[in-house]
Amino acid sequence: MIALPDEKKGSRAKADAMNQTDSAASQPSLLLHADRLKQLYAALLRGRASGKVRRGREAILAAAALELGPDDHLLPRKANEVAGRIEHSPAGIGDDESFSDTSRLALATGLALGLKKRQQPGIVTVLVSEAEPDGELSHVFSFAAQSKLPIIYLLDSADIRRPKRKLHRGTLPVIFVEGSDAVAILRVIQECARRARQGHGPALIECSRPTSDPLKFMEEYLRKREMWSEDWRQSLAMTVKTKAARETKKKAK
Repeated sequence: MIALPDEKKGSRAKADAMNQTDSAASQPSLLLHADRLKQLYAALLRGRASGKVRRGREAILAAAALELGPDDHLLPRKANEVAGRIEHSPAGIGDDESFSDTSRLALATGLALGLKKRQQPGIVTVLVSEAEPDGELSHVFSFAAQSKLPIIYLLDSADIRRPKRKLHRGTLPVIFVEGSDAVAILRVIQECARRARQGHGPALIECSRPTSDPLKFMEEYLRKREMWSEDWRQSLAMTVKTKAARETKKKAK
């Protein structure tokens, strides 16, 4: 069981609390090496260049997309938000723009139930907003927790402070993360994905409204760890720009 961190600690401390769960054997999967961190930055850059992702929301989507495996399913709020940022094709990306968050939650939870019933590999990740009534959220979360479904709920919170909502406590692990910090979000998603794949059930990751630009936040993170190269950034930016132009031209035909 994940031990929830103290409310007064920062988002990085909350994310790091995930590193202490279950067993010491889980630790290697949480170590983000230089290549992985650069992949995360590249995903952020592709999201910004695509113009399809709401500014400031790139960290949530980049981290979610980066953790996808070939048997996994991702249900974003809009399918085109993850276009161009995934290196391989997952089992499915839901194109559910016409669905409400409640419908998307039900669809994702049903998909996770099907995977579990058929003993198929893969997990489900679903993005929702905090606009839905607590009662409806609680009902879905309780069912997923009781059934130990392989699903991660990513809640895009509009409140920069920790939400007052506490009804999810006791039904499934709830982790609060700063929405600007793509590294912390990815670490938490990795741990929640590991738990789900091992049959320990779902988790709810609640991301606050970004308090800074996720892309600049990530740049500073890499600089502090001496992983930054201006030549590398320029080369990556050129590659992303060229690929985006090629995709635009292809769609225009």
